Amino acid sequence: MHQAKWKDTVIAEGNNPIPLPAIRDDFLEKLKKTGRVQNLELDVLTKTNELKQVLMSARLEGQNVAGMNRDITERKRAEELLRISENRSRSLYNKTPAMLYSIDRNGRILAASDRWLEVFGYERSQVLGRKSLEFLTEESRHYAETVTLPEFFKTGYARDISYQFVKKNGEIMDSLLSANAEFDEKGRFIRSLAVLEDVTERKRAEQELRESHEQSQQLAARQNAVREEERVQIARAIHDRLGQELAVLKLDLSGLKSKLRKDQGALKVKARDLGKLANTMMQTVREITYELRPPLLDDLGLVAAIEWELDEAHKHSGVQCVLKVEPDEIKLQTDLSISLFRIFQEALTNTTRHAQATHVECALKLSPGLVELVIEDNGIGITPAQVANKKSYGLIGIRERAIQFGGEVQIMQPGKRGTRVRVEIPLVGREDQDD
Repeated sequence: MHQAKWKDTVIAEGNNPIPLPAIRDDFLEKLKKTGRVQNLELDVLTKTNELKQVLMSARLEGQNVAGMNRDITERKRAEELLRISENRSRSLYNKTPAMLYSIDRNGRILAASDRWLEVFGYERSQVLGRKSLEFLTEESRHYAETVTLPEFFKTGYARDISYQFVKKNGEIMDSLLSANAEFDEKGRFIRSLAVLEDVTERKRAEQELRESHEQSQQLAARQNAVREEERVQIARAIHDRLGQELAVLKLDLSGLKSKLRKDQGALKVKARDLGKLANTMMQTVREITYELRPPLLDDLGLVAAIEWELDEAHKHSGVQCVLKVEPDEIKLQTDLSISLFRIFQEALTNTTRHAQATHVECALKLSPGLVELVIEDNGIGITPAQVANKKSYGLIGIRERAIQFGGEVQIMQPGKRGTRVRVEIPLVGREDQDD
């Protein structure tokens, strides 16, 4: 195709452009050789000195030349504007500070921004035409092939897909990918525009936070275990020493009282009062011992300990207490039983001290892979602010004990009144029967 330069313009004469001598001979030579010239693009200077572009075709008919031309000025102007727009878009695409890249319907990379190339360590020529899957780790590649890409080619939409990319130097980059697709009028995939966000440092920080949290949980679990052991030792020491000494004291007072003469009435009264005081002190020792570590918890299990605690709450506060257990007998590992009992104790203490309740219901349910404890009262209720209060150490302790076993806690006001504490602890990976 001959593209005339400015000096090779033709001057329009009527509707037919006339080639200037500079190109006429070449034009005629082509006509003589081939008998035809088709779609020759020429710049035309009209009589009004207006520059236009025409598409001219001609053929020999004997000694005559038959030809036609078509004004393509607007088309050429539109093509030039499109070329400029494409260059600007390409420059904007490449120079954007984000990691952008595009793929075709075969998953091959059509374009990649300068930032993408900089982060990955490649030249553009080393990337274009390669499949985007080549830059993923094996695990991410499998996930993309089986899950995300089929869905994306169908919907044309992806948001915050977690991938691991491999840079040229072998470094792994954790990323979040979001993308939109362009489809033709028949709904066929044309290309995509994807943006990557490097979240490697965020992932690392999250992992460190997770490990720190796990260490805190382990420390809390260890502290709870040490605390329980200390309680056992203190309870045993109080029972064995103070309890026995009070028992001896009571016997001595009883013996002393029997030896007093009838005329020593004042001393008999004193001995009797001291005996009552000894009885009270022995009862206090039993209560302290039980609070430190209920013997029933070790001897008869969690259900018996909860039943005893509810009976005591009724005796001291008058609150009506109901216990529902499903199944009738539940045996759990010792450490889990202790934690559930301490959670129950704390919830019941809050009910009797603060809730102004007249009724409390406790439900303990064991199902495959899960143990559930619910304590609900009909008291004045609890507000979200109280639940979230960082100084509510009792509620914090409930959560910590549940989290220690991978459990969840829900504390809420179920209606206009009352408080419900629901604890769910999974038994997966744990023996639900105490050996």
